[in-house]
Amino acid sequence: MATIRGEWIPRRSTIDLALFEGDRLGPFIVGAPIRHTLLGDVRMALEDGVEHVVEIERFDVLGAPEFGDLQESLILDLAGSTDIAHRHVAEVTGAGLYGGVPYVVRPHRLGRLLSDVLAHQVLLPPDVVPVIAHHVGEALAYLAFEGFSMGAWSLGGFDEHDVFLGFDGSVMLNGVGLAKFRAPGRDPVKADLESYLTLLTRLDSLADSSVAKVVEAHGRLDDVSLLLRRRYREEVGHGETVLGSLLREAFSEQIIEERAFFGMSTLH
Repeated sequence: MATIRGEWIPRRSTIDLALFEGDRLGPFIVGAPIRHTLLGDVRMALEDGVEHVVEIERFDVLGAPEFGDLQESLILDLAGSTDIAHRHVAEVTGAGLYGGVPYVVRPHRLGRLLSDVLAHQVLLPPDVVPVIAHHVGEALAYLAFEGFSMGAWSLGGFDEHDVFLGFDGSVMLNGVGLAKFRAPGRDPVKADLESYLTLLTRLDSLADSSVAKVVEAHGRLDDVSLLLRRRYREEVGHGETVLGSLLREAFSEQIIEERAFFGMSTLH
């Protein structure tokens, strides 16, 4: 399968392989990986008889014997994430254990992980960082209020591998439900804030912005989205449009091929 710095290039033959390899997982026909993560991989799948395209993320590392004691609580956390409904949190429609490997099911969306965008060397303008920061902060505040916390592929906190950027300009978080594995024994809200500041500091360094300093001075997650909206009202207002345009230009060839395959008339 062709990749560039971990980026999936969805040629027609590649998509055919991804969708129709034919492995089974419950009601799903599961294909080959479309991207790899530090905990496993993400595969496209078709719901049998419906042809509803989904993504199945498998956490192969968590199936290892040393994580056996965590599996029961991990599955409960992953299953609990199906109750989360927020526009900046990637929807999880199912979770389970298959062959000793935990997995989650999500609707397939057109876009790229922030890590892929950075690896693709897409230059982020300064007015894009506040909108990413605002939407991620809004999601984190919601999760903290609801009693959830972020999980991630990297031990100790979430990072750019957990932030999904849609070609429509949307920003969402993946990885909810992995907190017990990510930061056992730590305050999950504090861990999320630390990860959030680390992510913003990295984006600031790439885009010549200073959003991390604003958030750090505030020091709380509960109303950081309101703080950022007030401080960056104009950027947050048009940020999704700018972000979407940036991504559509950077990944134009891939978008055309992917949309054509799925017969999609829009990016939504």
